[in-house]
Amino acid sequence: MRLRPLALFALTATLLAPACQLPTNAEPAERAPSDEATQASTDTAETPAATEAALAAAEAGAAIAPPAPDHDWGTTFERIAVVGSSSTAGFQVQTPGGAAARLADFLDAALEPEHTIAYDGGDLMMFLNPEALGGVQIQRALAADPTLLVGVDFLFWYFYGEGETTADRLERLEGGLAELARFDCTVVVGDLPYMIKAAGGMIPWAMMPDAEGFAPANARINEWAAARDNVVLVSLAKVHGQLDAGEAYARGSFVWDPATDGRLLQLDELHPNMPGTGALAIEILAALAMHEGATLESVARGTLEELVDEVNRTLNAF
Repeated sequence: MRLRPLALFALTATLLAPACQLPTNAEPAERAPSDEATQASTDTAETPAATEAALAAAEAGAAIAPPAPDHDWGTTFERIAVVGSSSTAGFQVQTPGGAAARLADFLDAALEPEHTIAYDGGDLMMFLNPEALGGVQIQRALAADPTLLVGVDFLFWYFYGEGETTADRLERLEGGLAELARFDCTVVVGDLPYMIKAAGGMIPWAMMPDAEGFAPANARINEWAAARDNVVLVSLAKVHGQLDAGEAYARGSFVWDPATDGRLLQLDELHPNMPGTGALAIEILAALAMHEGATLESVARGTLEELVDEVNRTLNAF
């Protein structure tokens, strides 16, 4: 996001530890001085003027965060293709002005580096036939010649959905992985969250996998991702588990506490709402930053509230 006051980008040591620990250039926390060090400083009669000036300058700037470390992202965001299911498609996500908002809108608003959304193919209907509808998205994404493919919920209905046994679902999951393997560019993929609270509602029981099936499914996705240098894995299972336990979402300056700020999921317990879709975008960028050995601030700055506001302004400007 652009035109943010620099003070808003300060990170505090009180934030909850993120699921993806990002590299940081910050100095280690200063240790409490030992008795010897304290005595030595007490014995010093005078502080050199240069030191005093440096201390004064440091104190004057303490309230303002330093500029985020630069990172050369090269062509990573030159042509972004987005594929996936209903969370990517922005199921019932609307701005206060009534404009429909999709995951690509939040990525577009959040990204600091120059970028282009070359293809936005998230499909609300993926649950009907993931192989066919997912295949259509993949073909169109390939045609866009992307430098980055975002498919954070692309695999969801390759495991959820119709299936008599876990073996059936795992076989279909292999088809989804094979589609993503067709890309040579950086690929962002998510694993599978256990959305049991949505079962019997938005997810019919016949489409809800057995609980025991998630471990082998996610192990397979992790194995597949680890074998490919161009694949970045976002653990939706871990993030959903943390939120389901009532924990706050915290990635750098992007913080959201459901206890005080409200839910990140819609009442259907399946789809992210407006701030939830923003958090999903930040989760993607945080994973990319970790993969590249960069800081989140090199790719996205501000707060989750600001990101939501910017998407509101952008979409309601038309």
